[in-house]
Amino acid sequence: MAKSAKDIILEGAMFMLRPVLRLCLRHSLKLNDLIEIVKIVYVQVAKEDLQKRSEDVSVSRLSVMTGVHRKDVTRIYRNNDFRTRAESLVSKILGAWQQNPHFLTKSGKPRTISVEGSNSEFTQLVRSVSADLNPYTVLYEMERAGLVKRTARGLNMVSGSHISSENLEEGVMLLAEDLNDLVSGVEENVFERKEVPNLHLKTEYDKIDPRALPKIREWLIEQGEVFHRKARKFLAEFDGDLNPKRATDGEVARVVIGSFSRIEEDFKS
Repeated sequence: MAKSAKDIILEGAMFMLRPVLRLCLRHSLKLNDLIEIVKIVYVQVAKEDLQKRSEDVSVSRLSVMTGVHRKDVTRIYRNNDFRTRAESLVSKILGAWQQNPHFLTKSGKPRTISVEGSNSEFTQLVRSVSADLNPYTVLYEMERAGLVKRTARGLNMVSGSHISSENLEEGVMLLAEDLNDLVSGVEENVFERKEVPNLHLKTEYDKIDPRALPKIREWLIEQGEVFHRKARKFLAEFDGDLNPKRATDGEVARVVIGSFSRIEEDFKS
């Protein structure tokens, strides 16, 4: 007997939850903690779904859609009990530094820029992405993440990729954002069948010589950075913040390209 779409999605959800629950288990989160989170997120996504379809949002409809008790829906919906996080613009600022000719050397590499004062080149860089950002706050975040370094001549870019390795909150939220985009992208490929689908590629080998792992790790990082430099250069041409010719007061689109690698050193084939 063929599986129903519901059974297939439930089975897939079970597998998708395994790494999430493993992470929670390692950090001593209990079932009741997660039940509350599931209620909040269920109500949140149901509300977003109704709003996208321009339909009325009510406690009754949210309760019927999600199966969450009306009392809990009321508490979550009316108190706006959603856990949200402002999207970081640091990556976009790094992209502007790498793409805007004003901040590049003659060879096309990010140059040292002035950082002191309200009219510094760093302030101009931040303002080129958003006039609402505080340059000093952005600078603190970039220094904390090891992305830039001050010298006697000014500010140097150390890394062109905003990747968290030590900050737990930032690392977990980056994982959550990436997981959301991956699931949404695959869902569009499976159910919407667009003429040109979302990119979804995977390369895997399971008989790798462990002695080669240091070389492989370095190669993956280097090639990943090369690819994303190319991607940023290409996409910057179509972004209203980085290319004034593309600025629009109407609808805009968001494009995401993510990369990751994983190496299991104790893999059992």
